[in-house]
Amino acid sequence: MKHTTIYKLLFSAGLGMLAGSAQAQYGNNALPKIITYKPGVYQLQDGSWRAGQLYADAGEHLRVRNPDDKKITEYQPNEVQTFVLALDTFRVVRGVDISARRRLSSAFARQLYRAGSFTVFELEHSVPGAVGVLALGVTEQYSLVVQPRTGDGVRVPATRGAFEKAMLPLVGDCPELATKIKAGKLGKQHLREILTTYIQWERTKSQPTGQQ
Repeated sequence: MKHTTIYKLLFSAGLGMLAGSAQAQYGNNALPKIITYKPGVYQLQDGSWRAGQLYADAGEHLRVRNPDDKKITEYQPNEVQTFVLALDTFRVVRGVDISARRRLSSAFARQLYRAGSFTVFELEHSVPGAVGVLALGVTEQYSLVVQPRTGDGVRVPATRGAFEKAMLPLVGDCPELATKIKAGKLGKQHLREILTTYIQWERTKSQPTGQQ
């Protein structure tokens, strides 16, 4: 989709926006949550692009408000391929284990960068049972997720043991990376370096012996 078309859709979605916010109740014990809609565009599974006023609810839903009649439509991650808000692009991550007890079959996440066959995302997700600022029993957290071209997404933890457990199945067939990750020399802060090294190793491995 051309950038000029996206800009036209964004402008169209912004027309008619007055307050740009609404309140929604989440359960009997929750305080009102301020929802701010912003002009954006989104792409459905059939490939068509549409404009609207968008709000992504902790990665689990995309709410679209029509700027004319204020009608709200809620989309699940399996209904939308991509949506764009200002300079941020959001796509769908798949099969992410948030914790030992919680798995997201699919969710919207903000795309950070691509590295070969991997895409790195920032995933916002709710954490039930945590004590938040509003004492709602729910807080929002952000996790780094690596999504391979095929298969499940991998949440990137910060602690050494958890990082090793998460990353070795992803890049551990590269001897250099496997050794350094096991030794604790590479961690979450080195993610881009790890993926770049892995891509280079894959390219070298695929070349004929005389060209390496």
